[in-house]
Amino acid sequence: MKPQKIVGVLILVAGVIAGAIFFAPEFRNNYAREGSEGHLRSSPQRDPSARLASDRRKEAPDKVTEFDLSSFNGMLLKIEETNDNRKKLEMIEYLVASYGRAFGFEILEFLNRYEPASDSRTPKLRLAIMNVPTDMRIIDYVLKEFAPGKDRDALLRASLGGASKENIMELLNQIIENGYKEDEFEIARQIGEENALGRQDITSDDLFKMLKASKYESVSRAIVSEIARRELVGLGSNRRLSDAKSITPRIPENYRKQFEREYYAKAILGPVEQSINELEGEGVPSEILNEYVDNFARRQSGLVGPARAISEVEGVSGELKIRYLKIIFRDWLRSDSIGASGELVKMKPGVERDHLILELVNFSREAGDLTAASSWVDQIEARDLKDQGSRMIMSASGDRSN
Repeated sequence: MKPQKIVGVLILVAGVIAGAIFFAPEFRNNYAREGSEGHLRSSPQRDPSARLASDRRKEAPDKVTEFDLSSFNGMLLKIEETNDNRKKLEMIEYLVASYGRAFGFEILEFLNRYEPASDSRTPKLRLAIMNVPTDMRIIDYVLKEFAPGKDRDALLRASLGGASKENIMELLNQIIENGYKEDEFEIARQIGEENALGRQDITSDDLFKMLKASKYESVSRAIVSEIARRELVGLGSNRRLSDAKSITPRIPENYRKQFEREYYAKAILGPVEQSINELEGEGVPSEILNEYVDNFARRQSGLVGPARAISEVEGVSGELKIRYLKIIFRDWLRSDSIGASGELVKMKPGVERDHLILELVNFSREAGDLTAASSWVDQIEARDLKDQGSRMIMSASGDRSN
């Protein structure tokens, strides 16, 4: 065969092979997809993350895979050409799942034109939530269409969970300013009850910055509660309280009392390393310390018994010790009055014994045994406590005569 004919045959074969490859379905679909999406990406207003569309297509529901036309524009055309409303909604669900991040604003524009408008609410909600980490403008727009309720709460929750820590307070302030009064309280509730700011990427320093940037009281107070919770997490297993006063200077003055109250109230729910006297010296508020003393007294009485809890008490003195003793003795009287009164005989005379005798006087009076109550009053040494006991008996005698 002549060389010219051989070359001609080779060219013909190469052309046939190239044509077969080009017109193969897989190659043609890939070419069309890249071409159409590449054109959309070239628009300056398009989201640069359009390449995510092909990956997100895999996440779409299996029930609507027959609608996958391999391109965003093709999908929109197919939806508009379909008359069956149920199929349309399935295709929109697929569209949002596949292209929601890559073409968020295009889908939002399409949903704004969709009729009936009520059918577009759920897709808009999903579209806004899925775009929180990358583009807050969509959720800001969609929020305008949702009144207070569970759907709006879901959008607020997505904002708290997905917004960057650098921009979160600016976003929340803007939502409350442009939205409903209920938004402030719902955001505060989610921070407080749902631990919405308990994200790993948000540090204690970040919380202090957020508190400084917050414009609304309810939200600020919720952030203060979260700061207190974070500080408690740092206590570790030894449960030794740090001095709250070393933290409070970073808290705005009008929220400092709240911080101290919440910090200590949560810290002393269980035993801590410091003694009661040390806690008092560190500035634990009195109402919280009193509650801790009550719990501590009952805990000690349960561990070692009331007699040892009274005779071997350590780390507490003054008025707090008297409170501690009275709590144990009062409970002991209710369960074993004979044993409790027998403990008084063993105690040394003094103000602590006088206070416990007064508890016994009151117990006897309430039981109707004024004779026993009078005999115990005579054993009280402190004049003011003896007078108090005498008034108890006189009051009970007057009630009887009436």
